[in-house]
Formats: sequence, C-alpha cells, structure tokens
Amino acid sequence: MALTSGNYADLITFTRASSATYLDSDGILKTASTNEPRIEYDADGNRLGLLVEESRTNLESYSLVIDANWGKSDTTITNNAITAPDGTTTASLVKETTVTSSHRVQGNGIILTGTTYTFSVYAKKKERSVFSIGGAGLFGASEMPEFDVDNGVAYNGGTGNALVSIQDVGNGWYRCSVTYTATGTSGYILQLHDSLKNAPPASASGFIYTGDGSSGMYFWGAQLEAASFPTSYIPTSGSTATRSADVASIGVSEFGYNQSEGTLFVQCQHFTTESGATSASAVALDDGSSSNRMWYYQNKGQWIGSSGGVTQFSIHGSDLAENTEVKASMVYSADDFALYIDGSSVGTDTAGSVAVGVTTLHIGKAGVSGFTLNGHIKSIRYYPRRLTNAQLQELTS
Repeated sequence: MALTSGNYADLITFTRASSATYLDSDGILKTASTNEPRIEYDADGNRLGLLVEESRTNLESYSLVIDANWGKSDTTITNNAITAPDGTTTASLVKETTVTSSHRVQGNGIILTGTTYTFSVYAKKKERSVFSIGGAGLFGASEMPEFDVDNGVAYNGGTGNALVSIQDVGNGWYRCSVTYTATGTSGYILQLHDSLKNAPPASASGFIYTGDGSSGMYFWGAQLEAASFPTSYIPTSGSTATRSADVASIGVSEFGYNQSEGTLFVQCQHFTTESGATSASAVALDDGSSSNRMWYYQNKGQWIGSSGGVTQFSIHGSDLAENTEVKASMVYSADDFALYIDGSSVGTDTAGSVAVGVTTLHIGKAGVSGFTLNGHIKSIRYYPRRLTNAQLQELTS
C-alpha cells in the first residue's frame, strides 16, 4: 500500500538555514521562515507543489529599486508608489523626463567579465508597458532584450548572448529575467521604451525618444544571480543576501521500504538548467553515501542506480522540457528496472543489482551529493512492490 498524506510536513524532515519567498494561493508573494517548507502556487492559484531550490545570492544590494541608491539617467523615481507582489506598498515608479534621450535607471550589482548572470525584476505597466534590460557589460547597446508587460511577451533583442523569460505572477505584475555571459564590467540598466521595437535597431540611438515628463512603469524586486536561471526572490536592503538550500528527506523506516523491489512515483517540474550540464534530481534512495543509491534525474528523464560504487542500471530518455510538469514512475528489482514518463515507457534495464542498505528517501536532490531539483514536487508515492507495466502506464497517464 502506498503511504499518502495531504501535507508534506506530516512526513518529511525539512531544513533551510534561512527564510525564503514563494507565491501563495492568494497570489501574494509570502516569506517562509527558517526551516519552513514552501508549497507554491502559480498566478491562477493552481498548486505547483513543494519548492526545492539550491542556495543562491542576490548580488543587487538594493532590490527595491530605491531612489537614493540606484543611478538615474533622465528619469525620476517615486518610492512606495503602489502595492508590490508581496502585498506591501514598496514598489517604485520610474518615470521619464521631457528630454530627448534614453530614460533609464542603473543597479548596483558587480559584474565580472566572462561570468554568467541572471538578472530579474518585477514590472507592471502604467503609461509605459515596454522596457529593456541592458548595459555595456551585458551585450551590445543595440541588442537589449525587451519586455512587453501589457501582453506578457519577451524578446531577446536579436542577440545570441541573452536568454529571456517572462512570468505572470498576478495582479498585473510580471517577473522578467535575462541570462547572459558578461562581456564587460559595467552595470545593468532598466530602460523605458516608448514603443515595442521587437528587433535590434542599427545603433543605441534607436532606443532614444522624447519623454513627456509624466509616463512611466512600476518596478520592484530586482535580483542579480551568478547563475544561468532565476530562482525565487531574495530581498536585500543595503547589502547582498543569500537564501540557503532547501533540504528534504524521509527515513525509509517511515513507509515500509522493501529492499528487494518497489516502485517510486513522482509528479514534478524543474527550472532551466545550465545547458544540460547540471542534473536536476527529483527523488533518490540511498544509504547515506553516493556508492549505494538509486535516483531520478528530472531534466534528463533518467533512472539510474549504483551498488558498491558501481553503476548497476541506467535508463535515459530524451531531455525533458523545463517548467513543464511530468509524471514519472520508476521500478527497481534485481535484473528488472523500468522507467515510465507521462504514460509511455522510456526503457528497461534487465541486468543489475538493487542498491543495498538504503536508509533515506531524498526529495529534490540526488542523495548526499548535489543535483538539486530547482523546481516543484507536487506528489510522491511509494509502493513496496514492482508494479506491472500496465499499472506504470496508467499511473503516469
């Protein structure tokens, strides 16, 4: 019989050595206390599941886009102008002046040439609804990615150096991000546009226009991470700040683990990973070491195991799309291993031993090693027997 629960906290041992933010069911960005799990929802109130992330640092020391600490060029900033995604009146209004120029503000994070960064910010339309993220340290001045927060669309600006994303977080707010490898050390800017370009102009002058002195946009929650994808918002107010990693596990004695055979089921999704170089693990069974373990790589669609430090089986399908929820079932039994994803068989392995001495089921991590999921886990089930292939197909459909 599968062990089930409507509340993760009833079963798991969970730690995180810092607070952390998440989007709650009411559409408000909340803060979870130290060691408190985060059950996250999307902007429409749909449950995504347990959020599990690696440790990250926000290198932007003033995340609220505070007037006295962000540089301005032909703009004015009004603090506390509107309700922010976290329900507080802390979002800033960035407004253009009447000069003919580029209208922008500049952040404080330190950029190092050759390092990959992801910059993200929450934006909401007012009179203006299009802006770009750029800077000479990011990519060419004529290639700045654009974001249209009226229609929820992002454009990479014609540059191959940048990856862009936009996420609806509710109440007219969008979280906009750009990932790039820095080509210089100058800072990043948020630049207002009078219209959507959707193509790189011939030069930086293509982003210049005459302001009317009253139009602008709302911004909040700026974040600079030395990584290839954004993670949950980390607030700062004068210095950089670090969110600790989420660590979740269940002792196998809690659910009647069967050493000889069994079936794992997980419903989950992962964020972007570094061009496939990083493995995002959803679940893992191990003995406290990396020598005896069985684990499922969500981004690779892979079920793999080792015993005595030797790989015993490996079933690897196609890489799975990021930010897309899947259902996966994994079977283990001597000389009988199988993986099903979304109703289809990924493959089988008919030669290998089951990992011995298993003590722990890790959630969102490949056991004692890294490979954090960086995503959501909606459901986990364990069956102390080898389900039939027909049952595996039905379970994941």
